[in-house]
Amino acid sequence: GVAVGLFFLSVGLSTIFGVDLHRSFWDTHERMLGAWTLLHYGAYFYLARFFLGADWSRWRFFFGATALAGLAVVGIGIIQKISPDFLVNRGSDRVYSTLGNPIYLSAYGLFLFFFSLVAAVRESGWARYVFYVSALAGFIGLILGNTRGTWLGFFFVLALTLLLLALRRGTRRRDRIASSAALALGIVLVALVIIFRHSPVLQRIPVVDRFATLATTRFTADTRFGAWGIAIDAWRERPVFGWGPENYFYAFNTFYDPVFLQYGFQETWFDNAHNVFLNTLATQGALGIISYLGIFGVAFVGISRRYARESDATTRRALFLAAAWLVAHGIHTVFVFESPTSYLTFFSFLAFIDAETWHRRAPEPAAAPVSVLTLAIPAALALAAVLLTQGRVFQANRLEYQARGIMSQGKYKESLALFDQIRRLRTPYQAEINWDFATDVLNHLPRVYVGDREMARELYDRAVFGLEETVALHPDDVRARLTYMDMLRSGGIVLFELPVNSIVKENLRIARELSPRRQQVEYAEITYLAGTGHLDEAMNQTKALIARDPLVAEGYYTMGRLYAFKKDFKPIIDVLDQAILNGIRFSDPVHIGFAAEMYELEGRFRDALYWYDQAYRATGLERTAFKRDELAGMTELP
Repeated sequence: GVAVGLFFLSVGLSTIFGVDLHRSFWDTHERMLGAWTLLHYGAYFYLARFFLGADWSRWRFFFGATALAGLAVVGIGIIQKISPDFLVNRGSDRVYSTLGNPIYLSAYGLFLFFFSLVAAVRESGWARYVFYVSALAGFIGLILGNTRGTWLGFFFVLALTLLLLALRRGTRRRDRIASSAALALGIVLVALVIIFRHSPVLQRIPVVDRFATLATTRFTADTRFGAWGIAIDAWRERPVFGWGPENYFYAFNTFYDPVFLQYGFQETWFDNAHNVFLNTLATQGALGIISYLGIFGVAFVGISRRYARESDATTRRALFLAAAWLVAHGIHTVFVFESPTSYLTFFSFLAFIDAETWHRRAPEPAAAPVSVLTLAIPAALALAAVLLTQGRVFQANRLEYQARGIMSQGKYKESLALFDQIRRLRTPYQAEINWDFATDVLNHLPRVYVGDREMARELYDRAVFGLEETVALHPDDVRARLTYMDMLRSGGIVLFELPVNSIVKENLRIARELSPRRQQVEYAEITYLAGTGHLDEAMNQTKALIARDPLVAEGYYTMGRLYAFKKDFKPIIDVLDQAILNGIRFSDPVHIGFAAEMYELEGRFRDALYWYDQAYRATGLERTAFKRDELAGMTELP
């Protein structure tokens, strides 16, 4: 309990002394894992420890409810595997049930597997078999989520268990031989997967496929390792209290490495180090990582002490399983980030471990009767607090989802009315909603301007007002400043000819100071220069970018677009050919489509056919398939 308390003390101090108190306290409306949410998990831990205590009869009910919930979660995942579009799974092969991400389902499956086994060894009769079924459901959840880091944790614990059985003095000879044989077999299987990892057969086997295809997803590992390095750099900058909970986003921008853009724009915005330990080090500093590791350390010490003095074999097995989960969970968190579900399972298991190891086991006095009024008052206060802090947030997010959908249908007045309604709710996530609204307006504004200039201006003014509000609240947010600058450029300068050039330049300057090596700032400046008539300067800057980052596809695409803007199409082919010779493999659908159109325009139909085929594979658009098939007929290629 003390270790958990120190961790939450670290959360509070890092929030106060971090770089963005608002973001640390509330986080974004996508994750909602700021200090405010974390404090709920702390309260949950102490309430569970206090009310459930060391009485197994109380914990039995908790374990049973968890098992039933787990069966439902995994059951939905099984349905999604059979019917991939069920419950907004969106056709994904790696399902996520109700949890929103396959990684979360894997972590939940790992928890459910060990948590249920702990209950199974403590129970007898039919209840034991219910928990065994729940443990099986947890293992199925592992398979459905199919996350490499989670499997590493699981297999490491399995191998360690077999090794301990083989080496333990009291193990029967038959069990020692069986454990040694299983461990040797596992080593052989791992070696075979490594040797034959390119085999199509291995790449179709569940679980094995995630490791056999590791080479094809190397870019993911490269960017993750880069994010880990940035976390260490960030800690060196702010070693004591860190940057503040959920402020890794700012650290990443400060220490951004241009190599990230080689893997696409989606790999250039990290709000988490994808390693809980290093993320804690960066965001909560030395105090945070020491307190977080202290939770694991105190738990292991408690388990070891209880295990050493415990004579009951059933209790010893339960303690061993709890320790096994701690190890597996720790390895899992080396490769992922926390989520609401993972925090819930983490503090649930910790509360049980604390009750079994450190909780005083003195006889408890008989409970005094409690009146309905005594229960009703705190229950009403708790409900009011939830409705006040979370009800409006839920309503705002639901309305935003509706507003963005309506805007995509071209119903702009109705969409604006909904966004006005959201603003009246005054949630702590209004800045993020402003940014979402602005990005949608950027996509629609040119089309709206052609048909209804008055509506276009209203959309522009609302978006600018919201972005100014967002930048004022989060002045170090590079992405918000770039979006604000882009809105001023594309709407204010290009469409409405407003005198906002100085504001654009000022935001570019600040963005460059906040993230000195980020190419997006330079590409934003190039777009601004081209749009304001400084085309030669824009092209020279692009050439310098290509020379500096020859493996970044965006440079060649930008140069091609600048030539297209000049109506000079001949050099575009030379730019694309040079990109391919330099090892560029266009993967962004926008880049691919541009290459296809340019090769077709210059009569390079075989090259155009290849890129139209790649474009169809990337987008699935029927008009792209039609163009591909048309060129296939012209070139007589399949």
